[in-house]
Amino acid sequence: MTMEFVHGLDIQLYEINQILKIAYLKNYLEDSYNPFFYKCNTFKYISKEKKFEFYISDLDKHINLEINKFIECYTIYIKK
Repeated sequence: MTMEFVHGLDIQLYEINQILKIAYLKNYLEDSYNPFFYKCNTFKYISKEKKFEFYISDLDKHINLEINKFIECYTIYIKK
């Protein structure tokens, strides 16, 4: 699965899971979700609320991350 949230920028599901690991280490995600154990399997951008929503099937729940925190974590990821 890929998502284009900025024209020309496609993000793969593998990359999303790497970005979620960075967000977790920065304490941007709730404690009940650990991306080192559970993987996101679908995601979407909610433009009205300016946040990303990630669905974790193993936990049967959604995890949210604000756009500015997502971009910060994505920037860290692409610099690696």
